[in-house]
Amino acid sequence: MSTGTQSNILTTVKKGYQSASKEVADFSYEKSDIPQDLIDECERLSKSSDEIYFIFDNSISDLVSNRYSSNKDEKREILIDQLINKVDKFHIGTEMYFREMPSRFSYYDTETKEINRYKKYKILTDFLDIVGFSPSREFNFGPEYDQSFTLSLEDKSFIIRVKPNLFLSIQCGFVNDHQNIIFDGFFSRSKIVESLKKESPSFEQVIRNIKLDIIL
Repeated sequence: MSTGTQSNILTTVKKGYQSASKEVADFSYEKSDIPQDLIDECERLSKSSDEIYFIFDNSISDLVSNRYSSNKDEKREILIDQLINKVDKFHIGTEMYFREMPSRFSYYDTETKEINRYKKYKILTDFLDIVGFSPSREFNFGPEYDQSFTLSLEDKSFIIRVKPNLFLSIQCGFVNDHQNIIFDGFFSRSKIVESLKKESPSFEQVIRNIKLDIIL
């Protein structure tokens, strides 16, 4: 069981997410079952840090690190680690592991608590529906593609753009001719709600109505 080695990636991602997704066509995703003890450890780490944790494919993380590392010693360390720990097919990590390959998928996350990627996506869209977002039918072609959802309140309008790997951004209008992005990251119910509440006082009533519907 492995929680991943982040030191090799940290040096290349400390400036934040890269502007463009890296190609993933030449990567092979692991097909093995995820050990339950790794899922349990993932959940334990999430509860202790109040942060979303993920389970990733070791081989892809190593390939990403090796591809974008300019240090020969680091590359050698990665190759040695692959040989020694080749039995460990998965590792635990944080959102940081998406930064050099924003288009990659996680095998498990502590927000949805699901392994099946389509069930994960349905959890996200069901939540957006409860909150009041409607899909933009003109441009949405299913979970294999980027999709957008809109919400109009009395004082503000919001657009959520969702990627197949559950990363999303929330836009609320424009500021100085630039998109006003109020949230950008992996799907998080609490962060989405807090972002909307902070931007629009009207959303407080939406939350109260949702809670009332749940009680009734």
